[in-house]
Amino acid sequence: MATLVLLSTALFVGCGESSVTVSNLSCEYLTDPLGIDEKNPRLSWQLKSGQRGQKQTAYRVLVASSKEKLDKSTADFWDTGKVKSDQSILVAYDGRELVSRTHCFWKVMSWDKDGNPSKWSETAEWSMGLLKSEDWTAKWITNPAPKRLSYPWLRQTFDLKENIERAVIHVNTPSYYELHINGKKVSPYVLTPGISKIDKRFLVNSYDVTSYLHKGTNCIALWMGPGWHQPGTGNKYNSPILRAQLDIQLPSGLTVIGTDSDWRVHESCISQIGSWEWDEFGGEHFDAREYLQDWNQADLDDSDWLYAGEIAPPEVLHSWQGCESPRLSQAVSPKRIFQLNNGKWLIDFGRPLTGWMNLKMHDLTAGQIIHIYYADLNYNDYDQEMNIAGSSTDGFQHFNQQDTYIARGEGSESFHSRFNYHSFRYALITGLDQKPALEDASAMMIEPDIPSAGQFECSNELFNSIHETTRYTFRTQNPGLALGTGEAREKSAYGDGGVHLSGYLYNFKCDANFRKWIRDWSDNQRQDGWFGHTAPA
Repeated sequence: MATLVLLSTALFVGCGESSVTVSNLSCEYLTDPLGIDEKNPRLSWQLKSGQRGQKQTAYRVLVASSKEKLDKSTADFWDTGKVKSDQSILVAYDGRELVSRTHCFWKVMSWDKDGNPSKWSETAEWSMGLLKSEDWTAKWITNPAPKRLSYPWLRQTFDLKENIERAVIHVNTPSYYELHINGKKVSPYVLTPGISKIDKRFLVNSYDVTSYLHKGTNCIALWMGPGWHQPGTGNKYNSPILRAQLDIQLPSGLTVIGTDSDWRVHESCISQIGSWEWDEFGGEHFDAREYLQDWNQADLDDSDWLYAGEIAPPEVLHSWQGCESPRLSQAVSPKRIFQLNNGKWLIDFGRPLTGWMNLKMHDLTAGQIIHIYYADLNYNDYDQEMNIAGSSTDGFQHFNQQDTYIARGEGSESFHSRFNYHSFRYALITGLDQKPALEDASAMMIEPDIPSAGQFECSNELFNSIHETTRYTFRTQNPGLALGTGEAREKSAYGDGGVHLSGYLYNFKCDANFRKWIRDWSDNQRQDGWFGHTAPA
């Protein structure tokens, strides 16, 4: 019987059937990235086989301008032919020159150790961003008359007389934003873009919004917060600045909708608490009475809104972000909620995290003020107060992390941050007349959209616990796409992040984030070679 199995296996291989499959195609470390600015993007793939000792001895890559052409193996952009090589990581594109907005479709075939070809992989894709300055027709805009440090709404409506074939929007700004089209938030990401050295580089993110648009009247809307682009870091407008460009491919050709002085702008219901510096990162003052329910809808009458002010283009580099933005992880429920002796409510989530708290509140009256402090340490758990710098209240160290919510007066209302984040375990709340139920509060950690790359488990539970604590620490220390420390008090990305990069790379597929980290440090280096303590600085 064993002889028969061996013979059948030999016949199977001899027929040219490979046990290798090609999967997990990536371009510049990412799956199907949009808006890249690498003129020779690097392509990678993985091999799978149930056979021991299997390997790649050759590959062939096809890149085409449409999926239909690729399905017919018509590679009008690049056909490598059969390349004798075991390389499957970062194979540089070397085909027809790629220009702005080019949409590329690609697939891979691999030959195994016996010279047998695999089947073609599934199709992957990437698209190019706006590679030249003249490809940007959008203007830089801002709120022309901010009453305070502005968290504005910006919007524009437009009509489409044809069905949409494809639409991609490019957003270039140093400030945080939420992008909405026709009332729907685009993408699950938060705190976008990642932080950069904003006196040298602004980041660009691109989104496929084909499914958000329709024939007829449409609305692009952005809700913005200054983020790191504060008055003390080069913001002379006291408001976020941006340019955004929507490229719509219609049957009749390309239509471009870009930011300009025809856009409308209005102060939102958010204002800033704190000066955005050590021990003063504060949070958001949210006045729900000023919230406009339909600010992002096409049928809103915005005739009394201001026109946006056009500004001179910032003299900095403009680069594709190159890695996924942060997103919210699974909600964490409180472990306990109780009242302190002074009447404040305390919510204890049982573990530290970096992100947002969502709080649902009931039976509120218009103008009722709810104040929240976020704390990472409870001095009351110790016999004596610890000598740790940072503002504290009622024995809880909070570094002035706080939010204020002013009720609209509609019974049940909810609040969470949008353009700031906190590092906390505890939330101290004043202004609520009744105890929140456990289901009324949840904490949501903000972390990069990075999958696991490895795992570890052994018979020693202490080692297992140390490993899981290490993984969790990585996840809590990277909300701004810059591996750092002190998220409660300073939010800075220190150079000692390099000490634990090996653990980061072994545990998470963070190649793209690592590349951004290296670029941040390169941007931070002075001409004499000196590096600072943090990057971006």
